[in-house]
Amino acid sequence: MEVAAALVRSGQRRPNEPLAQVYIEIERGSAGELDDDNLQGGTKLLIDVLEKPSRTNPHGLGLIENDNNQCVVKRRVTQAPAKRGQGYTRVLIAEVLE
Repeated sequence: MEVAAALVRSGQRRPNEPLAQVYIEIERGSAGELDDDNLQGGTKLLIDVLEKPSRTNPHGLGLIENDNNQCVVKRRVTQAPAKRGQGYTRVLIAEVLE
């Protein structure tokens, strides 16, 4: 729900069809720093909700076709400092055109 609300607040609109090939960049801003395996693992549910809705993922937003390597051809996850209580997550999804 929070991802859908953030999408609406940003003024961005959903694509007519889920994107078939994408580059995803995620920036996590927080007062503390995660080690790399927790940073990468912490993005799983976020990327899952970007997928098209399905029986196993009924809350998918339909922004991307799938979260497999054929669809998400590249992903980058970074961290940035933020003051305590002002953490954020910023997501960029760019379509990869053949």
